Amino acid sequence: MATTGGRAGAGRFRIERDVRGECVVIPARRPLVLLFLLVWLTIWTGGGIAGFVSLFGLEADIVGIAAGGWLFAGLVGSLLVAWQLTGQEVIRVRGGEVEAAHSVLGRTRRRSWPIAEIGRPEVGDPIPLHRKRHIDLPFLFRPSTGAVKFIHAGKTVRLAQGLSLDDGRRIVEWLEGQLGKWC
Repeated sequence: MATTGGRAGAGRFRIERDVRGECVVIPARRPLVLLFLLVWLTIWTGGGIAGFVSLFGLEADIVGIAAGGWLFAGLVGSLLVAWQLTGQEVIRVRGGEVEAAHSVLGRTRRRSWPIAEIGRPEVGDPIPLHRKRHIDLPFLFRPSTGAVKFIHAGKTVRLAQGLSLDDGRRIVEWLEGQLGKWC
């Protein structure tokens, strides 16, 4: 069973129920830059193959360093496209812990925090204007923005990256209801 966040079409998340209980599922954003990335990656891969082939013809170390940088940038771009096409964040409360899982291409990275050690969940801060276009790879990097936040071990944990503050409010309300069952 799945319901959308708030009124019909209002949220970019859904609340689902499965055998492990309720969870919030937040699919990755799919911005228009995805089309550019797909074209860019195609051209980038062709350039990488040409560079790799020329590497065998030259003995200069700088070409190897450049090829390594080229490969790294291509991998980051590929991961970004994979996240935007298949990624999702799942937030659930179970076993006395708040768990956040980021999944992409069938691989999942989970983090959890004991309920007794976290502060009250709050709606996150609005994303500063200069941060609205940052790289969105929460399965690799710890999110520095998010519509939901709480304190654990003196550090701010942020979840629900890329959602509006209204969506954050609805998730905080859901989370507080779930936490109330454990306290």
